[in-house]
Amino acid sequence: MGIIQMTDIINLPSHNVSISLIMDSVERCSVQKASLTELVSYTGKSEAYVKSAITAASVLGMLLVSDDLYYCSSECHNDLDDILTDELRIQVFRKWLQRWEPYMLFIKYLSHGDSCADAVRKIGSFYNFNIKQKAIESLFSNWGKGSGILDSNGKVVSAPIVFLDTRDIKQMKEEVNSDFNIRLYLVSALTEKVYKWLNIDEIDELVTSMLKYKNEPRMAIECAGRAYEDFLRRICSEVNLDAQKKNGISQVANHLYSSRDDLGNNISFIHSKQYNISQGIGDIRNMAGHSKEAKTMERWELSEVGALSLILLVIANMKSVYYYVFDGDYKY
Repeated sequence: MGIIQMTDIINLPSHNVSISLIMDSVERCSVQKASLTELVSYTGKSEAYVKSAITAASVLGMLLVSDDLYYCSSECHNDLDDILTDELRIQVFRKWLQRWEPYMLFIKYLSHGDSCADAVRKIGSFYNFNIKQKAIESLFSNWGKGSGILDSNGKVVSAPIVFLDTRDIKQMKEEVNSDFNIRLYLVSALTEKVYKWLNIDEIDELVTSMLKYKNEPRMAIECAGRAYEDFLRRICSEVNLDAQKKNGISQVANHLYSSRDDLGNNISFIHSKQYNISQGIGDIRNMAGHSKEAKTMERWELSEVGALSLILLVIANMKSVYYYVFDGDYKY
């Protein structure tokens, strides 16, 4: 079975629109749904530039549209609950920029030493954009520099991973930096093909698990487990298996490993080793998800080492299953 091709065109803004104008538009829409005319009035910018700001905010997932009225997605609305300083506005923009998969692939190539032009050319092999390469280079570079992802020379700025949950300026910057570094790690660990195929919810669950494994190992295991089960269910859909009645990782993995065709012949869409590893992942997830063992009524104590080991196993098996199912490759 061949790899799924991305044929949809990704609409990027026709102007090199600033972060400030994007966030002005988003903040207005967080208060109340707004028309294009109302956003032009609010921002004081031309209709063409406001359209570009709307396009940028929409492609990043911050804005949605209904009946020609624009409004914030629920998660973005939560980010804007408080009155934001200019610095916090930039951090909110960066959070959404680095959640956008094409941009993280762009950053991955830059971090490996590619020029901006080479990085944009490479991601163009995965995605169809509506504007020319030079325009993408300028847009991605300016967004990166404006958000602090890139320095003034266009080099990737790295920061140590920390574990924080509060929202003051310093801590939010550290939190966003941690999120960024984890996403960059996931692009490398999974490879571009797998990272691009994952749903944003699956990536977010993996990011959360890696942010939480040290202080909240039980939650981290549950997050990674959800990501893996969702991943397996989508694999089922791609090979035309109905997994709606299957519960948990173990049953979904078993469905992929021991299905039968119309003639009653056994069909295995995943390798036996991938199946066995999936059973182990399911067992560890159950340690976190179930309060006590049914027979002994004892509760598992979960450590950060156990949580991190599970997360890395999930990442490795996602990559392995993907390449086995779509390309017939044996990778681990």
